[in-house]
Amino acid sequence: MLEKQESQFLRYGNHTITYKDLFVRTQNFESLLAIKNVALLINGEKHPDTVCAIAASFHHGIPYLVIPNEMSLEKIPGIDEFTHFYSASTVDTDIPDHLKVISNQESTSQSTINTNRKPEENDIFAWVLSSGTTGNPKKIPLKRRQIHAAMDASRINFSPQPGDFWLLDLPLSHMGGQNVIIRALMNGSGIHLKKGSLSEELNKFPDINYFSLVPTQLHRLVNQNALDSTRVKGILIGGGPFTDDLIINARKMGLPVCGSYGMTETCGQIAVQQLTDSETPPASVGKILSGNKVRITDDSGKILPANSSGNIQLSGTQVPDALDFPDSFTDDMWFKTGDFGYLDENGYLFIEARRSDMIVSGGLNIRPAEIENLLNKLGWIKESVVLAQDNAEWGQIASAVIVLEDGEKRNNLELEMISREYLNELLPSWKIPKFWSFTKHELPKNEMGKVLRNKILI
Repeated sequence: MLEKQESQFLRYGNHTITYKDLFVRTQNFESLLAIKNVALLINGEKHPDTVCAIAASFHHGIPYLVIPNEMSLEKIPGIDEFTHFYSASTVDTDIPDHLKVISNQESTSQSTINTNRKPEENDIFAWVLSSGTTGNPKKIPLKRRQIHAAMDASRINFSPQPGDFWLLDLPLSHMGGQNVIIRALMNGSGIHLKKGSLSEELNKFPDINYFSLVPTQLHRLVNQNALDSTRVKGILIGGGPFTDDLIINARKMGLPVCGSYGMTETCGQIAVQQLTDSETPPASVGKILSGNKVRITDDSGKILPANSSGNIQLSGTQVPDALDFPDSFTDDMWFKTGDFGYLDENGYLFIEARRSDMIVSGGLNIRPAEIENLLNKLGWIKESVVLAQDNAEWGQIASAVIVLEDGEKRNNLELEMISREYLNELLPSWKIPKFWSFTKHELPKNEMGKVLRNKILI
């Protein structure tokens, strides 16, 4: 049993917590099982005790929501539905009267514990707040059946064991961060919670051998040659689009990297590149995970043949319940992701655009990621974003915002001309951005490194 294991659950700097320690220090969480309709809010600060609180809640079957950093309690939708609040440190905010604050110091009253209660597969294990890059936060319910299916299917690539350490550097309020914790619980493996800079941590702790990273993080590690391919057992890439060059360059270095596609509603990855499949196109997100299906349709619902771009729809064990998302299902009960892509003749899935990012110009669809991926191959461009700009004639037109590498000294007019000529050789003219902006300032991003398109002025 996990509660008796002496193997390491969590490492943070020079401090370690075993599985046995984990359940001793969070034994008060078990008493919450006696409370009807218990629901726990967890302050999402990056702290070992926060990780332990998430782990204990999942293990005991206490539904929880991790509050994103810098989000005030009053912005949480449905806060009246929560019964308890936990924070690893003192919170500088007023806590609603109906929330009972719990702490690590509370003792457990054994007489109140309902030891016969076992979480069921269709129970909610957590809510995750998601609003993409725009809009008000919405509370997404996630079921235990979904996370169990996701974890079982993901073993096609990775099966960490006791003694292995999976880097935890993603926000605890996001599914990517929570998956690292839940995966450890299901495998009895260890977590390394990043304390300093990533390069410092890798130098100090070379036994970190599994990674969940966003594409920007992997890009930097590859450029720095910071990963030892003889030690790394697995790198999972998610949280945003990646280029085929990134995957190819990482694999040339001997790194076992897998690009993936997923969303909060599916508990993370639902399609992934398989390490054992050498035929996987590096620009694809691999094949759909076991227990799930994917199809591509046009706007009328007609299923499209291979290599035809359209709407990505899902069904299967990781897909949420239609009752929770009544507007997100087709009449024949397929989940509408809101994303665009295609399947090739071998069943590999390619992601072309998120629906909210699509630019429709004169009735033609422009996919920003296609243009951004090409621009980012230019050595003097650090990153780029292509945005929709309203236009009386065309409805929308594409505009490009370019972040320049340090040391670039050419003027904007020359850089625009070079960029246009480069794209003209690769794309039809209607896809070329009409307006260009050049800067050396970083683009605004959220905790997961996704560009906040709605915060960029053009």
